[in-house]
Amino acid sequence: SRPQVLVHGASKRRYVTVGTGRLLDTGDLPSTTVQRFFGIMDGTSAAPDRASDLPAGWSFPLGSSRCVQVTDPTKALAINPATHRGWYLDLGATGDTGWRVVDEPRSFNGIVAFTAIRAPANSTPCSVSGFESRVYALEVSTAQSRLRALGGLGTGYVPYVTPVEGQGTDLRFVSVAGKARLLAGGDGGTVADVPGEFGGTSGPRMLGWREIVR
Repeated sequence: SRPQVLVHGASKRRYVTVGTGRLLDTGDLPSTTVQRFFGIMDGTSAAPDRASDLPAGWSFPLGSSRCVQVTDPTKALAINPATHRGWYLDLGATGDTGWRVVDEPRSFNGIVAFTAIRAPANSTPCSVSGFESRVYALEVSTAQSRLRALGGLGTGYVPYVTPVEGQGTDLRFVSVAGKARLLAGGDGGTVADVPGEFGGTSGPRMLGWREIVR
């Protein structure tokens, strides 16, 4: 996916978030390769990291060994920047194909949201029935989910939700009466509210000298 840059409000730490996977050709459909979603620390709101900012012995590019694996998105991670510079979540596989991220993530208030999709291996350009999607929304500094179960069931956080049938095509954070809401769209033309806790809305903030986000 295209990377999404965001800044955690409390720590002012800058993160680059990105998902792996592709769906450009029918040859990509049967892939069972495990794809990942990353949240990588990259300096602060004032400036991204330079090589001299890294721990001794480290260098760019940073591999997944420099990140903590998320094994339970409902629990918060405590990440020590002296030993790790971020986290990653394995998206796994269901049935005959793996989950992947091909659309741009969205962010708001230190939370990154993204859609993972899966297509049956026997799908073709003229027959795309059977697509599935999952929506995630993680607090970027701890990789903890901010999602609640669909229908208001339960009281804790859930790893992901499936608010629309078929392929998820878009995600948007919107402001409604001073509260942030997350909307998901599907390839069938449906739009659904994604239940979760995303905080209130705020004014624009600067991520870098030429990046401003609302």
